[in-house]
Amino acid sequence: MDTKGLRVENRWRTVVEVFLDQVLLKEPSFCRCDKCRIDVIAIALNSLIPDYRPAGEPFQPEEGDYVMVDEAVRKAVTIVKEAPRHDSGASQSILVNSNEDLARTVLADAVKHHPSQVWDEARLSWALAYILNEMGPKYTTTSKGDAYARVDEVLPGHLAEVYAIVFNALKRVEKESSVG
Repeated sequence: MDTKGLRVENRWRTVVEVFLDQVLLKEPSFCRCDKCRIDVIAIALNSLIPDYRPAGEPFQPEEGDYVMVDEAVRKAVTIVKEAPRHDSGASQSILVNSNEDLARTVLADAVKHHPSQVWDEARLSWALAYILNEMGPKYTTTSKGDAYARVDEVLPGHLAEVYAIVFNALKRVEKESSVG
């Protein structure tokens, strides 16, 4: 099964972007270039507990969630304002969760070696969401940052931990499918 087509989203991303727009209205001195903006989003998302779901699932944050996001965005704005990268000559920024490629690869391998179960796209999307929630965020905005974020992949035992997370997610989806 090719996991590249599975569409999942960290539901905080949209909320962070909305809060960033609101904070920037009150911060006229903050740079509005794409690099600074995406750096703030990455820093804020890395400080929040991820909430991945299959794309298109409804999401209604609770009141306390807004306080948490507002705090994360304000801290991220302060960090980027103190050390902006827009003049660093870095290439164009792109927001990537470095854990996502590893999660997709291991999920595809696990499903391939688990032929007794038939996995449809919806169930695999939930499994991928559960995996990413368990692994935590590692948002980066450059290829160099991605390389640094992925350094733990070479540590002994790390891949075993990822496989354990993947198999637990698959079991969870199986259990939820049999109940519902």
